[in-house]
Amino acid sequence: MAGGWLVDALSWRAIFFLNVPLAVVTIALAMSSVPNSHKPDAQQQLDWPGALSAAAGLAGLTYGLTEASARGFVHPLVLSSIGAGVLVLAAFVMIEARSRYPMMPLDVFRSRDFTGANLVTLLLYFGLSGALFFLPFTLIRAHGYTATEAGAALLPVPVIIGLLSRFTGGLTSRFGSQALLSAGPAVAGIGFVMLGLPFVRGSYWAGFFPALTVLGLGMTITVAPLTTTVMGSVQSDRTGVASGINNAVARIAGLLAIAVLGIVFVWSHDAALAARLDALQVPPGARRTGQLLEPDAYSGAAGGDRRTLPRTPVAQAEADAIADGLRAVALVSAACAFAGAGLAMATIRRRK
Repeated sequence: MAGGWLVDALSWRAIFFLNVPLAVVTIALAMSSVPNSHKPDAQQQLDWPGALSAAAGLAGLTYGLTEASARGFVHPLVLSSIGAGVLVLAAFVMIEARSRYPMMPLDVFRSRDFTGANLVTLLLYFGLSGALFFLPFTLIRAHGYTATEAGAALLPVPVIIGLLSRFTGGLTSRFGSQALLSAGPAVAGIGFVMLGLPFVRGSYWAGFFPALTVLGLGMTITVAPLTTTVMGSVQSDRTGVASGINNAVARIAGLLAIAVLGIVFVWSHDAALAARLDALQVPPGARRTGQLLEPDAYSGAAGGDRRTLPRTPVAQAEADAIADGLRAVALVSAACAFAGAGLAMATIRRRK
């Protein structure tokens, strides 16, 4: 365990010292290249009631959803947290409607394109955040990947987005945003479905790589027209507000995905594990979820060594149950992506 903590500490230190220079370079490039869009007569007052109510509401909602996986939805703490979060978020909407200088002007949602684009963002990034959160966990705990291997396994998504975004940006002006915002989430949904297929087990190149490639292609098709639609659906002096709202929606989607899909993952894992342990005739008293894998598997992964020892049937049942949890998350993510494609077709106006 001490070696594992040392590796984690060194990893976080390397991440810190890698990100600080990148942040400095980013700030320097922004100051030298991005023009100043600040309006001289802009109001300087911050919307503190709106900011505090939004933060408090999201905190209560996500805390309640996170605890629901362990305590159940009928637990008083879960019910009170979710209820308080919903009430505070409703109060946030009322504050923004009455505020003289709201941080989220509600009138921008009168644009059908703007509302549709943000709904697509919410659904697609909900699925993406959840799948990419639980995938490295599954690769490490169920398939014996090291932390480095699990992180590198996700590279197809950002690499494809970085390489093909310029090309798909040109397609927006040719085919229009509606066509691409319908096709992109649908392709991403196919990638999620491939990630949830039963044959996706330990083999990266035969299972995970094709699914992540298709997922990356779907996100590449979506990102450019999504940004274009959001920025073009409001007046030019409100593009900053529109961009900020859309980015906030994407971050909220990721926040909710961890909480909601965490419930899906835990419940699916527990059901699959119980069925497998029943088949192995393991006594109920010996079933300690999370403790069935061999200790060597955890220490080897923490120390950077991939485990190669054969697993016992009980440990294999635990690993397969974790993989089943990921499949459930992937299928829910696919449903969200397909729903986003349908919403884009229904709400985004057809134009080039």
